[in-house]
Amino acid sequence: MSYTVCPYLLKIDDLKKAVGSRDDALFAAVLKHNADEDGEEWDDDEEENDECVDTDEDDEDDDERMVTKAAIRAIIDGNLQSKTIQPHQYGYALEAICRYMGNQEFVEALESVRGSWTFEEMWPWILGSKSPVSLPDEGDDFPYVGHIRLADIQAELDRTKALDFSDCDEDEQEMYTEIREGLVELYETALEKQMDIVTFYYWFSPAPHIKAHINSKGESYGNVLQFLAFGFPKN
Repeated sequence: MSYTVCPYLLKIDDLKKAVGSRDDALFAAVLKHNADEDGEEWDDDEEENDECVDTDEDDEDDDERMVTKAAIRAIIDGNLQSKTIQPHQYGYALEAICRYMGNQEFVEALESVRGSWTFEEMWPWILGSKSPVSLPDEGDDFPYVGHIRLADIQAELDRTKALDFSDCDEDEQEMYTEIREGLVELYETALEKQMDIVTFYYWFSPAPHIKAHINSKGESYGNVLQFLAFGFPKN
């Protein structure tokens, strides 16, 4: 099983201030920033394109977009009691906010990560730290949210550089070495920019036409929310 890890560099204190701010301008900016590749946002009155054909899948995509939109609004309003929003949907909504407020770092080695050892030994904070802001408990649902503060990154960088993969088989050594190099680059970038790190990771196996779209556009699999929350590209 493969996992995608999507890191964002931002100031966690700024993120905390956004939660419960009831900032309408922020809400609109998050939606605009996460609009689809054509720059189109939600419009309940939008006329149907004659070239499009309604399908159950389209309806499900629209429903998912609306729920994610509601979850973004709920986080910004500080009202997380909705019975119509599932806990994991707050995680995707938080990622949309982080995508707007921070810089998404594309680390190729983190886009398809295999094996539990990776998370337990290489970066324990991704599972142990949880969300930097209070969200409903997601249980075992993705995305798992992790974070690390700027003050702790240098120690994590030193620990990561010292990891020993000599007991792993050849394939694992190659994979873990690539991941370590990616993490070192991520930590060094965060230190240079004086930023905290917030991560989202999830299992992701895109449908063939979505995978082809991502590859054709040169997109990162870490952009999964772009498709989950704001509409899947059509064939």
